[in-house]
Parts: sequence; structure tokens; C-alpha cells
Amino acid sequence: MKVLSIHLLRFSELKDFEQLVIDNDLINLDAQQLYDFSNDGYTKVFVDSDTHKIIGLVHHSVKKEVIFSNDFITDLKNLPSLTIKSREVRDTSEHKRDYLDYILDKISTSGIESLSKKEKKYLDDLKS
Repeated sequence: MKVLSIHLLRFSELKDFEQLVIDNDLINLDAQQLYDFSNDGYTKVFVDSDTHKIIGLVHHSVKKEVIFSNDFITDLKNLPSLTIKSREVRDTSEHKRDYLDYILDKISTSGIESLSKKEKKYLDDLKS
């Protein structure tokens, strides 16, 4: 989903909002509604660029808070969850070798001082 952000304070009259809607081909967006939001103290409107539905608003009284539309919240709740596909488990000795290679590469490029405490402990544990 792509989101458009409309800064309502940049427009002052209904005709400005009508021109915004026409110039940007926002056919499903109501210029009167944008004008009313502006008069009610809203400063920004977030719009789904595909459907032209309003998905969120910012009011001047709580500038750092977005008020999301109920439809958008429902859409978010109905998004499918990610599934994790099983993958082949690697031998732990292969992991250890890869990690050791990483540490040695880091030493050769940046010096031993560049190692984290965890990396230094890993090397110390190998000595034991």
C-alpha cells in the first residue's frame, strides 16, 4: 500500500481542495470533507493512493499522534500472518566455523580492538 500525505494547512479555501483533488486525480476523495477536516483543526490526512480512502488524520492538538480510521484498523487486523517454512538445520560445527571465520576476518580488517566482549569471550573459550 502506498500512502499519500496531504498537509491541510497548505490550503485555505474549498476551491483549493477541489483543485487538489482534480490535479491529482483523486476521484474517490471528497474535497468538502478535506475542507471540513481543515476547519475542525486537523493538519494532515493520510490517504491510500490506490483507493483514495482516508486512513488516518493528525489533529493540531496531538501532532505526534495519528488517528487511524476504523476501516484501516480492520484491514490491518485481517492481514494474513507470515508463516515460517521449515529449513534444513545446519550442523552446529558449521555455525561455529562460520562465526570463527567472521571474527578472524574482523580482526584482519579492523584489528583485535574492534571485537565485542562476546567475540573476545568466544575466542577465550576456544583456548580452554
